Order: sequence, then C-alpha cells, then structure tokens
Amino acid sequence: MPPGVTSGGGGGTPPPASYIEDFNDNLAQNFSLTGNFAVAAGKLSSLNWSANKRAFYNGQSFSAYTFKIDKLSSGGSVTNLDQILFNYVDTNNYYFVEFTGGASGTATLKKKIAGVVSTLASYGTYATSGQNVTIEVTRTASQITVKSTKAGVQTTLFNAIPDASLPSGKVGVSTIYNNVDYDNVNVQ
Repeated sequence: MPPGVTSGGGGGTPPPASYIEDFNDNLAQNFSLTGNFAVAAGKLSSLNWSANKRAFYNGQSFSAYTFKIDKLSSGGSVTNLDQILFNYVDTNNYYFVEFTGGASGTATLKKKIAGVVSTLASYGTYATSGQNVTIEVTRTASQITVKSTKAGVQTTLFNAIPDASLPSGKVGVSTIYNNVDYDNVNVQ
C-alpha cells in the first residue's frame, strides 16, 4: 500500500491519502521546485522578486481533501502575488487562491483550464502581507471552500463554491513578484 494510505479495516473504503511536510529537515520531500524556490531555515521560500515561481508536491494527487498551509508574504504592493495551488494537473490546468500584497490586498478564487484563467469568486480587501496566515482549502467532488486564519481569527473567504472541472490533482504554491515563506503543509 502506498505511504500515507491506510486500509479502512473491515473491507470498507480506505480513508483518503494524507501528506504532512514541515520542512524542518530543510528538504522539500517530493516537491517539484521551479524558479527560485528553496528550503532554508525550515521554510519553503521564494528567494527573489521574479515572476513565475512554482512549487508543488509531486508525490501523489488528491481528491476530496483539506489542504492547509502557513504563509508569510513580504510583498507590499497589489502587484506582489502569492497563490495557493490545488487540483494541480499541469501548468495549464489547476485551481488557485490568489492573494495580492499591500494594505489593500485582495483574495480571489480562480481556475486555469486549458490555459485560460477565469475567476470563480472574489473576496475583496483581505490583506495578508507581513502577517502569519494559515490557508485552508477544502475540496469535495464539486465544491471549494477556502478559510484563512490570521491573528487567531478564522475567516471564510469562499464557502461551497461550485465547480467540478478538475476532480483531482496535486497541491502547491506559486509567487509572482513576491517573496513568501511557506510552512506546515498538511493534506488530509
């Protein structure tokens, strides 16, 4: 049986696979890193302000799961983007939650299908720059819910947004003109 998968016991459906990575060993186990991503000081970090940096867990695909990740963004402008990727199939097919930098930062739920990006929902002003934030994405077969916790307060950014375009995929992150530290990846 693959790592992270356990049998349900009496012949039932096994629970979904899980994955946990805290980067404390300064390694990104089974991650594919592009651009200037690296692990240092126990964090997965984008190392410069360039565009199109991406890191995703390449060990397995997930369906019907909750993906949590901590992030600390240093981008102070709305042009500094960081994205939480999920149901990632390839560079042209995935969902993402995009956060813009600065005090007037926003949160937007988007998908990229066959290379075309479309917006599923927008939250409005939700600044995350300079703050430790935990993002939680819950994906069912046909719905997406995204929550964020900062300063101990949990906010539901997107609740039960309907979309079944991509039934499964990988999880990861991306940054565009932003320096971001990521930590505590947890997929259940």
